Amino acid sequence: MNETAEVYNQSSEFYLEQIGSTISELAETPEDQAHLTAFASAVLESGGGRVLDLGCGVGRATSFLHDAGLDISGVDISTGMLEGARASHPHLQFAEGSFADIAADDHELAGACLWYCIIHTSLPDLAGCWAELKRTVRPGGHVLLAFQSGNNERVEVPNAHQTSATLVSYRHNAYDVAEALRSHGFAITSQATRQLPPPHQRQTTALTFITAVHKTI
Repeated sequence: MNETAEVYNQSSEFYLEQIGSTISELAETPEDQAHLTAFASAVLESGGGRVLDLGCGVGRATSFLHDAGLDISGVDISTGMLEGARASHPHLQFAEGSFADIAADDHELAGACLWYCIIHTSLPDLAGCWAELKRTVRPGGHVLLAFQSGNNERVEVPNAHQTSATLVSYRHNAYDVAEALRSHGFAITSQATRQLPPPHQRQTTALTFITAVHKTI
């Protein structure tokens, strides 16, 4: 993950210029945004509490979910992206960290959002992420994942985000991700895949959205 962090460290300003600091139709359709809204509603209906936006980047989903009423802070491995998040959203809290080592007590979290943060990690290497979600999300707590999906292809993008570095991404199989969550005590509450991104969007592959609730300790 050090290589991934370095790409985003070098490209945070370019990312802000191209994508922006907030959720918008530049990158998300209204249907995509509805998944975030539904996640926020589920957390609030379950009593609310601390929520983490894991792999928060410049705080786009963090800000959206905060505005939807959640007690949320952001976490990312890229110090460059965190600088952009703090500058863009000074009223929110952001910290350096990883989904493989979540800074939360056992069963402390009411929810966790993983908005495209698993795309740079292979499915086998996500085992630590699932284990940490099981440990930190309380029974009855919710998770939301968005990711580029396919058949677990490994994709290399040279000169990514106008840097000289190669960025590696994975197109995770949606069934495999759902099964990994189930095997760690989560029940899938919704799953949707959008096959054809609109022409104005930057995504070039299918996108999957999964919400789940933690059913076991």
